[in-house]
Amino acid sequence: MISDPKTSRVSTPRKRAWRGAGVITLALLVSLHAAWTGKEKRVKVTVNKPNVETRLFDPSGPRPPGMPALKGHERAACTAAFDDGAGVRCVFQKTGFEPAKLAAQFSDVEVETNLRIVIWLPQAYTPREKDHEEAHARISQRVYSELAEKTAREVGAKYLGRKTRRFLMYEDFQKLAKEATGQAAAEITQEWFKVVAGEAGRVNGRFDELTAHGQKDVPLDKAIEQAFDKDRT
Repeated sequence: MISDPKTSRVSTPRKRAWRGAGVITLALLVSLHAAWTGKEKRVKVTVNKPNVETRLFDPSGPRPPGMPALKGHERAACTAAFDDGAGVRCVFQKTGFEPAKLAAQFSDVEVETNLRIVIWLPQAYTPREKDHEEAHARISQRVYSELAEKTAREVGAKYLGRKTRRFLMYEDFQKLAKEATGQAAAEITQEWFKVVAGEAGRVNGRFDELTAHGQKDVPLDKAIEQAFDKDRT
């Protein structure tokens, strides 16, 4: 079983979860620079290496913090936390007298991604349970490897050079800067999450269908490939 929540985090963490695929969290980082570099517009992406760990728990004791609730005959779980921090830079141009017309143009987009996976196994786990949850982890890592950077560049590129205009008093410029860059960064993280976490959830869901949540005796490598193929057909 893999737990795959939809989560969006913009400044303050907020979580919503659904079963069938990982714990997804988004972290938003906003940076403001009031200087145009003159360099070629581009999206800077840093894809950090996934972190995978296994934790054992006592089924007869309280549920450990961070572990999803188990249902029915489930005895193990896998959570995947996809973190996407987007920073947007912009430059402003003021025209006329007060109240001035303020033009804000996004000049740079920077995105940093992370993936943290936790495999939850009962202390007396079976080899089948371990193999099944590790397969979920492999799926999430593969999706992250294939889509994290590609999606960040595609989404971020939509904002390069985009302008937002508003009539404001001079003392409101910094407020507009935070609003403009914050909104853009939030939109980037949300769209990135929708693509990457959505794909991970769909493929992991297909995998559970093919394996009956680990109850069917089927080759896991074959089931993983079928889950990817079925999801993309």
